[in-house]
Parts: sequence; structure tokens; C-alpha cells
Amino acid sequence: MIAAGVGHERGGIGFVGQYGEELTGGPDEEKRVLEAVKMTVELGGDVNAANSKGQTALHAATFMGYTSVIEYLASKGANLNAKDKYGETPLTIALGDPEGLVYRQLGGGRYDYSFRQPKEQKKVADLLVKLGAAPFTGKKRDRSGE
Repeated sequence: MIAAGVGHERGGIGFVGQYGEELTGGPDEEKRVLEAVKMTVELGGDVNAANSKGQTALHAATFMGYTSVIEYLASKGANLNAKDKYGETPLTIALGDPEGLVYRQLGGGRYDYSFRQPKEQKKVADLLVKLGAAPFTGKKRDRSGE
């Protein structure tokens, strides 16, 4: 999970920006992440292991937009429809949290940004569906006032 980017979620331990800022990466970073994930799996890592929030390596790779990592995890049996404790699947992360499941106030002026994308990652969403993720059938929230 860490190799795929769980620590890079918004506001997470590995995140170097501020709450609400966009994460940046690049092709070199994605290559390094893919190699780390491959090594972890080859050493016996479970592609469906989840943290205390129910987030898997696939949730993280989706959030980061790492298509090569998503393809690799899927080829190794990652659950494409795994839900975290908020009800988010990798696909709903790629769709920008269409139901508004995650973004909510925690108190003290803070918000929970865990794996919430502010906008859709169409390429990633299309890939997940192509790989076998169940298509999104929920009701999209009204974002016209945002």
C-alpha cells in the first residue's frame, strides 16, 4: 500500500503540500512506484491488503493516477471494486468522488480529504472499467454551486 502511494493521500503522512493542493508526480515517479509495487508483490505482499480506512494499493494508485500500477495490480488479482470505509471504490476516486462521500468537515476547521480528487480522471476511470470495475451507477451530487 505504501509503495503504491497510500502515504501520499491529501493531508497524509507522505504528502508534502497543504490540504487541498494538487499532488504532482511524473513518469519517472510512476516508474519507481511500479518497481516498488512489483518488488513488494514478488516478496509476498497481498495486493488486496487494506489499511485501517479500508484503502488498498489500488485506491492509492488510482488517486495518484498511476495507470501502469493499476494495470499491474489488476493483473495480480487486485479487487477492482474494493470499498474503503467511506464507500469509495477506485472508480469513484477516479470519478472525483461523484457522490460526495469523503469531503466533509471534521471539526476545528479541518476537512477529510482522504483520496478525494477534486476533478475526474477520465483516463483512469476508463481504464478501471476496461479492466473489469463495476460501472458507476450512483447518483452524482450537484456541484453547480462549487
